[in-house]
Amino acid sequence: MSTRSESLFNLANEVLTGHPLSTIDLYGLAALIQINRFRPEFLPGPKTISGHPQTRKDEIFRLAEAYWGIKPQSWLEMENAWLKLARVESGSQAEKGKDQLDDVISAELLVRLVATTAFIDGLNKADYEGTKLARKAALGAINLTLSEVIFKGQTRMERFGDKSVYAHLKAAGVMIGTGGGKYLPYPYSSLPTLFQFLDGEKFSPDIYL
Repeated sequence: MSTRSESLFNLANEVLTGHPLSTIDLYGLAALIQINRFRPEFLPGPKTISGHPQTRKDEIFRLAEAYWGIKPQSWLEMENAWLKLARVESGSQAEKGKDQLDDVISAELLVRLVATTAFIDGLNKADYEGTKLARKAALGAINLTLSEVIFKGQTRMERFGDKSVYAHLKAAGVMIGTGGGKYLPYPYSSLPTLFQFLDGEKFSPDIYL
């Protein structure tokens, strides 16, 4: 494992244990992926978060394919593979998997990491105090997203008595996050794998100036 890969692997595991990403982490990612060299058309923008849900998803998949050459269906297949591994480890008898592209969270998670990295790195570093609120908001947003999809995946794997922790919470009316069923399957394995995509050498040279 290269030094870059090891650093990304360690960063993913820190996130899995509840440590939020910091400004320093994002500056490191900015340097790693050379965010300042991205062509404008390959930087995430408002189309990834506003408008019709299908339009948002299409834009996310467009960027993910431009970055890593991975088509939408392949992201879905990747997540279903993690889901099968999670069920083997947890002993789950559930059969329903991730059935449609709208279930995919991995590509969206990576694109949101790129977006947050670009935003943080683009703030005026000479005015660290003046940009404090904007930086805090961006970091809070990505950390909330990460913790929600990870926690949803973890609680589906961990069992309490005869059911998953997630099933117990659902039965009690306890909601994780603000709603919506997207979760990262087998986060203990999938998150470190996804963070490896943030190695600068994994990005297509076509996205750079």
